[in-house]
Amino acid sequence: MIDKLSRLQFKINTDESSWWFWPVTLLSIVVAILWGPGYYAVLFIYAIQVLYYIIRENNPLAFPFQIRVAYFALACLGIIDTIRIPMILLLLVATARVMLLGRCSIASVLKHMPWNRNEELGLN
Repeated sequence: MIDKLSRLQFKINTDESSWWFWPVTLLSIVVAILWGPGYYAVLFIYAIQVLYYIIRENNPLAFPFQIRVAYFALACLGIIDTIRIPMILLLLVATARVMLLGRCSIASVLKHMPWNRNEELGLN
C-alpha cells in the first residue's frame, strides 16, 4: 500500500487550456456543498464542458467527450434531493482526482466499452 502511495504524482497541467475546466468545476462543487442552490452552477459548468468537447472533437464517440457526458449525467442525478449529497461528494472526489493526479475512474470504465477498444484514449 505504501509503495502505491509513493508512486502517486501530481499531474497538474496548467498549460492545457482544457485542464482549467477541472479546477473551475471543483470550486463550483465546493460552493454547492456550502450553498445548496450552487449545485445548478455545477450542472451548468458540466454542460459547458459537454458543449466545448463536442465542438472541439466534432465526434460524439471521442473519448474526452464521452468522459464529460458521463460526468454531466452523474451530476444530473444530483437533481434528485435524496441523492444530491452523495452525488456531490462523489463528484468532488472524482474531480479532485482528475485535476490533481490525472486519474479518472470514469475513463477507466469507459475505455473498456466495446466502442472504445480500438481508439487511442486521452483525458484532455
